[in-house]
Amino acid sequence: MNTQFAIAYASTLSSLIPLFFIRKKLIDSGVKFIIVLVIVSFLSDAIMFLLMKNGIRNLYLAHVYGLTEVILLSAYFIRVLKINQIIFKSVVIVYLIAYVVDSFLITGYNSFNGVLRLLESFLFMAFCLSYYFKLYSQENIFFLERSMSFWIVTAVFTFFCGAFFSFLLGDIILSSSSSWAFHNMANVLKNIIFAIGFFVGAKKNNYQNG
Repeated sequence: MNTQFAIAYASTLSSLIPLFFIRKKLIDSGVKFIIVLVIVSFLSDAIMFLLMKNGIRNLYLAHVYGLTEVILLSAYFIRVLKINQIIFKSVVIVYLIAYVVDSFLITGYNSFNGVLRLLESFLFMAFCLSYYFKLYSQENIFFLERSMSFWIVTAVFTFFCGAFFSFLLGDIILSSSSSWAFHNMANVLKNIIFAIGFFVGAKKNNYQNG
């Protein structure tokens, strides 16, 4: 097994890590969107990896997952940021429309939609930075390591910072599997940090914020 496949295996299996820390009270909170995302991520990665190993095209699944990812993360951030919902929803809706149009009419669902995934990275990195600014602006001081939402947002920020380089390479990814290394390593880190967040949320009574 070469290094690239080892990283791909690790990326796929890493989605199982946060699932061990799921508790009922997490499901009853806003973090349920993140839990669904983790489950969908594992299933999507596993199916895409199996298709790739058997030489079957799998990019259409990447399009479906990308759309699902935006919807679930947006549902989470709209609860956490608590900003103007009209502006927030408008930005997300415009992006989703552009994503669907690009997938079917421009790039096509059998090609990697690098431009839209790059925009997705910018979008959610901006949401994460807005969350950090919100924390910085709050007058009350608290321990960040005890906040589940802090860990979850940090996981999302870490992922998109790393995956940004894979998305930036766009079509080059199709001819060089090593280009996915940034994405896969970022995905492993994301799931580890998700697991920390779930552990903190299950342990403390602060899950209502995230």
